[in-house]
Amino acid sequence: MPAQPLAPGALIKGFRLPGFDAQNRTNFLLIGAEAVPQANGQIQIKQLRLETYKADGRLDFVVEAPECTYDLKQRLAFSAGKLDARTADGRLAISGEGFAWQPQNATLAISNRVHTVIRNRPVNPLNPNP
Repeated sequence: MPAQPLAPGALIKGFRLPGFDAQNRTNFLLIGAEAVPQANGQIQIKQLRLETYKADGRLDFVVEAPECTYDLKQRLAFSAGKLDARTADGRLAISGEGFAWQPQNATLAISNRVHTVIRNRPVNPLNPNP
């Protein structure tokens, strides 16, 4: 949860919302170019980048989408639109349309046009298409 209540209708540029595990370690970070809190406790986010982290603090998984909604009460991010996701090492990449992500059980459900690529070796970030 954010430190201060978010004012409904306010445009927030450079939005960042961290999530924490039981040991108070950051386990996810929602990032958006812009966000607009709604009166119902949801936040509309543009240019979403969702990062999840391992217990040791290393980046684990990245999800990117043009837009999504994050429900603060239900702790759920969702969208009917496009998304691209990948592991930090590049071994797994998934794209599709329509998703729901729940941080409490680390679940990402993708509903339509799912395309998955699995590689048996990490991708070099300087050469993503080996």
